[in-house]
Formats: sequence, structure tokens, C-alpha cells
Amino acid sequence: MSAVPTGTGFLVVSNDTTPFAHNIARGNDTFGFALVDQVIAEFGPPFSADESVDENYVFNNVFTGNGTNPDLTRSPVGADTVFLATQSSNNCQSGNTFATDVGLAALPVCTLPPPAFASCPAPSVP
Repeated sequence: MSAVPTGTGFLVVSNDTTPFAHNIARGNDTFGFALVDQVIAEFGPPFSADESVDENYVFNNVFTGNGTNPDLTRSPVGADTVFLATQSSNNCQSGNTFATDVGLAALPVCTLPPPAFASCPAPSVP
């Protein structure tokens, strides 16, 4: 994936400590929601000091009807949800609606509500 695939909903690259909640992505050709690291996204080398995806909460989202005509020249997969990472820790998902998946469903179930992330400058999610 050297460029953003045609038909992309949410593409999140090398993100840490973020809740993704109450989003809707429908009818995107390649994927509705993708959480990937810099290595998978081919954003390097060189990569930044933190190319991994860590401590993200993906919950109560609706991702349906995506991945039906994927841009395989820029993405190895098409699906409603995608989680691909060479390095990651403490990511979770729960309460999401999706039919097709690559990796996200295998993440541990989130304990809700998400924690207030001490390193995040945004206010915590109520």
C-alpha cells in the first residue's frame, strides 16, 4: 500500500491510545476501517521511532457493505474492517457491526469504558 487505496473509509496508520467509537462507514470499495502500522502501510523505511499501533479501543461502530471492489493495486485486502500490524500491543475491539474482517475480530474484547489515557491531550471519552 504505497498510496491510499481507492474506496477507503477510515485509514489509521501507527496510532496509539485512541478510542474509535460510534462511527459509521458504509459502501467503501476497499475497506471501511483499517488500523495498520507503518511497515504494512509502506510508510518507509525509514520509519518513525514509533511505527506500531498500541492501546487503541475500537468499539460500538458500524462498518458494513465495504470491501466489495477493493483496490488491490494499493491494498492486499478488502473488507469492512482491517487490522494488520507487524508490531502492536493492547489494542481491543467490542460491540462493532461488520460482516467481513481481516484481523480486527481477533483482537481481545475491550473492557468499557476505555481508560483515560494519561499521554493523550484530548479529554477522556465519557
